[in-house]
Amino acid sequence: MTLKLKFRVLTDWNDELKTILDLVEKIKERHPNDQLFIEVTFEN
Repeated sequence: MTLKLKFRVLTDWNDELKTILDLVEKIKERHPNDQLFIEVTFEN
């Protein structure tokens, strides 16, 4: 299975990026054999 995640990061991107990375780690633990595509767009 392929998992695709898209995030648009707006304000305090440091905190948001940490949250995204934590989420990605949890997904990788639950789906170790799946492909994971992550797209992060930074806007200010």
